[in-house]
Amino acid sequence: MERLNISVIIPSYNPDPSALAECLNAVKNSSLAPLEVILVDDCSTMEFPKDIAGFCNIIRNEKNLGPAGARNKGAKEAKGGILCFIDSDVKIERDTLEKISGKFMDEDIAAVQTVYSAFTPVENFTSRYQNLYLRYNFMIVRSRYLSTFASHCIAVKRDAFFDAGGFDEDVKSASIEDEHLGISLYSKGYKILLAKDINVQHLDRISFGKLMRRMHKMGSEKMEHFFKSPETRKMDVSKTHHPLSLILSIAISPLMLLLAILSCNPLMRTAFALSVILFAIINSRFFLFLAKEKGIAFMLRGAGIFFLVCLLIVTGFMRGAVRAFA
Repeated sequence: MERLNISVIIPSYNPDPSALAECLNAVKNSSLAPLEVILVDDCSTMEFPKDIAGFCNIIRNEKNLGPAGARNKGAKEAKGGILCFIDSDVKIERDTLEKISGKFMDEDIAAVQTVYSAFTPVENFTSRYQNLYLRYNFMIVRSRYLSTFASHCIAVKRDAFFDAGGFDEDVKSASIEDEHLGISLYSKGYKILLAKDINVQHLDRISFGKLMRRMHKMGSEKMEHFFKSPETRKMDVSKTHHPLSLILSIAISPLMLLLAILSCNPLMRTAFALSVILFAIINSRFFLFLAKEKGIAFMLRGAGIFFLVCLLIVTGFMRGAVRAFA
């Protein structure tokens, strides 16, 4: 099979200049040159460096469309047979595009999901925790193929992308718009390859507050679209980066909080201790992964953040359910 040309599409809204520079330089230095690089400026309030114009086809949106709309805009302008979407805070390896191209030599493959590397140059704790969390969830997937994906760095055959309807522009924020595209591809019988051997670096600096707000928003939009759009439920969880341990943890986290509040009662205190043990057992593989990568102290802090993430997702679910029926 003849290799298809790759169009790289980078959606961007007020990006971190240094992260964007690393992102673009990595693409520029790729061992396989893409057919084109399309940078979609989603109505940013900042000025982009003038020296990137010679390397990128810069498309500026007159109004902010959100990441789904920005990616779709770039896809409509792209000429390549493979659309490779790379976030502006992601740095690919020199051979990333070459490896992606190689995966499509199998004609059955319609899309390729890459994985975050274990290393991130960002030094703050929350960024490193989230990077490892996202990597872990993909690395433990046993299936070769996925029923959805995450769009930090993915590649999709052009025909399959448009047949699936592109990214869901009803989702205005960076949350579940990529998941919906994956579900649509999967529902139509397309194969999404999980390429664990293709690693990319995450350059986003995530504060604690930013992470909590993001998780709440993702929970809210997931629940709202769950009720409003039945087709978004067609997902085989065993073929996603949403492990059963996460689902169980989300379910029991409100109970843990309630038991903690009532722990002045000896019986409730015992029940709370048992719930903590259960929470630790359910997530033991993930916590041990954190300990192996970064040590015991990092693991303990990570366990606390993970619990709070579960709680914020629950509050997001509640908000999304209210909005769905409002």
